[in-house]
Amino acid sequence: MPQAQTDRETAARYGDALLAQRKPPWYSLAPTSPTGAKAAPDDLPAAQRDLLRLVAHLGAAPVPLGLLDGDLPASLAAPANLVLAAAHLGAAGLARVDRDTLSIDLWLAKRLRDATPAPDRHDLLTSARRLLRRRLPDHRLPEARPAWRALLPHALAAAGDVTAGDVDDATWLMERAAAYLQQYDQLDAAQLLLDRSLTVKQERYGVEHPELAATLGDLGAVLVLRGETDRAERELTRAVGIAGAAHGRNSVEVARPVAHLGVLMHDLGRLEDARDLHAWALRNTMAGLGSDHPETAERAARLAGVLHDLGDLDTARALYEQALAIGQHADGPGHPALAGTVAALGAVLKDLGDPGAADVLERALAMRLHDDDQRGTASILVDLGVAHQQQGRTETAGDHLARAVVLARDTGELQVLALALRNLAVVEHLAERPARRAALMDEAVAAFEAGYGPDHPLTVECRALRAAWT
Repeated sequence: MPQAQTDRETAARYGDALLAQRKPPWYSLAPTSPTGAKAAPDDLPAAQRDLLRLVAHLGAAPVPLGLLDGDLPASLAAPANLVLAAAHLGAAGLARVDRDTLSIDLWLAKRLRDATPAPDRHDLLTSARRLLRRRLPDHRLPEARPAWRALLPHALAAAGDVTAGDVDDATWLMERAAAYLQQYDQLDAAQLLLDRSLTVKQERYGVEHPELAATLGDLGAVLVLRGETDRAERELTRAVGIAGAAHGRNSVEVARPVAHLGVLMHDLGRLEDARDLHAWALRNTMAGLGSDHPETAERAARLAGVLHDLGDLDTARALYEQALAIGQHADGPGHPALAGTVAALGAVLKDLGDPGAADVLERALAMRLHDDDQRGTASILVDLGVAHQQQGRTETAGDHLARAVVLARDTGELQVLALALRNLAVVEHLAERPARRAALMDEAVAAFEAGYGPDHPLTVECRALRAAWT
């Protein structure tokens, strides 16, 4: 099974489990195999007792043994003690131990947590959270996916109970877990975690503390994706105000929520507002992080996207080239993370009528070939088909657009599917195949109505073309 599909299924499983339970703590989100042991002897040696308690506070599901390294209770600090304790628990039937994991019965885990004295509970949760923080890399990196797949249920278990342990570590885990879930479209669950983190921080710090700004920004970004535009604008505006009061209007901290506001304005069609916000975010980021920082590249690409839609193609091209140069310097010229920027540059070149557009788009397509997650590839194929069509290569254009139709259906990208069908219908029209073009345009109109609405200009245009061809 492709790894992206595995990640998507992992995110969906725990996203659904969170929404089913909603209220923390979240110790029992993951299934666990019964070991038969429902209680532990009172006279266990300290190392065995502490290992059982630590695993209980990590959620009872199979815990990777590689996680248990550093930030451990004193009785387990020596590696030999940990190995021996795990072996003894397995031999006594109190835990299921294999080469890579250790798990305990769900009911045993609950009893252990309930019986743990408050001071020990604080120390165990702090230890669990710090172990997880050390092992969970940036979720956006492809190499981070295996760690998040294995540790997501433990991160949720350790983060949910904020009555003990280091609360800052708990909110860090909640927000990183939300980002992972958001990446795989589990937006309701991501919002639940961010709302929870925001509540915890407000209770701890107050409603205007600088610690809230980043959380509000992340929450606003999820609300934008969920279409809750009114609340998204309120939370993002609040984030800008808090960050500005703490760090100054021209700070990087302000740039982040401002950039999310820019995305919201872009989505709402308020292109001039989006342009001004993205320009503000780019200025702040360049001043604070430098002209060659990856965040500068991200801001430049966002501004370029708005300028593309406004018709300022030359400036959009220059900004995409700037973003690409930064990314190539940081990651290397062929890194898959650059595929989106290369594709966006190719789309601008296509709209400029540049004959090199097809080559740039072919490069973007090649960069996506080995990515397990193929969302976005259909859009590249649409632009590539149009670029070939512009150069008079009708059959090649049709091949790319037909691939885009198939892929967009597979990935569920309805708006991309509509564009692919529309442009493939045009290719069939140029090839003088009227029956095929009519069927494709009928499909395109239906897809545009579903994806954009019946009164969207693209929907209206497709209907007009369909009528003109009859």
